[in-house]
Amino acid sequence: MTIRKLTLYILFFSLIAYFGLLRGVVLWALHRGYILPHLLPGAIIHSLSHYQLALDHIVLQIFIISTPFATLLLFIFLAFHKGRHFIYPFVSLILGIVLAECLFRLIFVITDTSIAPYRNFSFNRFPKIYVSDPHIGYRMKPLTSGPVLTSDFAIQYDINSLGHRDEPFNIYKSSKQPVALFLGDSQTFGEGVPIGNRFSDLVRNAFPNSLIQNSGVPGYGLHQMVQYYEHYGQALNPCVVFLCLIEEDIRRAWRANVLNDTTPIQVTTAHSRPIDRLYHGYYARRFGTKLHNALTASWLYSFASVKIRIAVVSKSIADRDAKLWAQASDRVSIDNDTLANVSREWIEHIHNIALSNNTLLIVINITTDHIQYLAKLCDDLDIPYCDVAAQLNQRADIRYALDPHYNALGHAIIGDAIISFLHNYSWPTMPCIMQ
Repeated sequence: MTIRKLTLYILFFSLIAYFGLLRGVVLWALHRGYILPHLLPGAIIHSLSHYQLALDHIVLQIFIISTPFATLLLFIFLAFHKGRHFIYPFVSLILGIVLAECLFRLIFVITDTSIAPYRNFSFNRFPKIYVSDPHIGYRMKPLTSGPVLTSDFAIQYDINSLGHRDEPFNIYKSSKQPVALFLGDSQTFGEGVPIGNRFSDLVRNAFPNSLIQNSGVPGYGLHQMVQYYEHYGQALNPCVVFLCLIEEDIRRAWRANVLNDTTPIQVTTAHSRPIDRLYHGYYARRFGTKLHNALTASWLYSFASVKIRIAVVSKSIADRDAKLWAQASDRVSIDNDTLANVSREWIEHIHNIALSNNTLLIVINITTDHIQYLAKLCDDLDIPYCDVAAQLNQRADIRYALDPHYNALGHAIIGDAIISFLHNYSWPTMPCIMQ
């Protein structure tokens, strides 16, 4: 047996042993609770539901990041062990970095892993998926992806070509199939809930012959939902529009008019990687843009910096989120008469637009509180009104531990209530999605 064959055999069996050791260690850590499912590295891209899937993803992630670094460390060791002149360690270090980067990219290509989420990662609840808009203040940027890590979930939000967090929209099919549009805020958007488990997705499953799009945007008020439909949504020619509201949406519309508070979401979010923060400080002026561009162009750096940050942030992420939501709950008190007037102004406006387009408008209260003035307004305007408060109040586990948004169970309850409403309401004319 030649030295070459012996080396290949040793390398092959070493890789098998390496994977076996990794699987054993990770499986032990999962069973002992040292690795939390929602903070798993693979959860950035994939939804993890059981140990076996979690185990495979963790082992793959460790292999992806450890192999290039092991190569780099080997080059550094060889350089300082054999080198007798300062030029040898320097050249060897550069070669090691280049080889590690190339090997890292090759592994990503082989495993069909995208680097984009690691370059657009958000360590707060505001994903980097927004763009300024002259009509609404801001909206979601088409064809973007924004991974998010909170104490309650880790998820990636994918935005389609329409600027919706939903399935791709087929323009050709829209000319042949009825289209329904959901308008709403972060509750409709489905924070932390994968596409397929939100209430709009359940309605789609119940009426598969229709094209349903969820245009919910976190932070939107009633006024922005109406403006979105007026400037963008009606171009899809929906035959049904579901206006999904919580009372905070009406308060946002009031604040936008009285306090000129129109953009609660940060369109340009905080930089998530260490080099990004370094670049925007004193050292940027000293070292220039070349170092910044080189590091941010590196796949290895983009991946490693996010992983390191996850490890650091995960220790205090629950305390951070608890403070965030405590501050968010501090709202200005607004009387019901004022809220009733605000809701009338905007709902009358969207109702008139819908009537001009021969579109059915359905208002849905998706809170746990009955909004009496909203029910009366819809009755006055002869708008179908669906109130799911009673169904939501039957369960106490419909929200996340800290994040007050609905979890998958909350969305399931809302979805079932909407479907039941559509089947049981006394329609003068059957809605197009049910025909």
